[in-house]
Amino acid sequence: MLKSPAHNPVPNGRRQCRVSCTKQDKYKFFGLEAGFECFCGNEMNKIYKLRPRRECNMTCVGNVQETCGGLWRIEMFSLQ
Repeated sequence: MLKSPAHNPVPNGRRQCRVSCTKQDKYKFFGLEAGFECFCGNEMNKIYKLRPRRECNMTCVGNVQETCGGLWRIEMFSLQ
């Protein structure tokens, strides 16, 4: 959904992804997919529809107490 290439700060989790996206540019959003992929962006790709939150059910590789998206599902958060 976010228009940016994925990158993988290791170990990954919400905090690491947020910090990585904050350092890159002035992004508005960050998101995690498949437990380890981190995305940054300023807008959502309009061709995708929002899915139920329960589909973001994969734990983060670096923090099993958090979810980091799902299979083909980006769990998104605001940086603002």
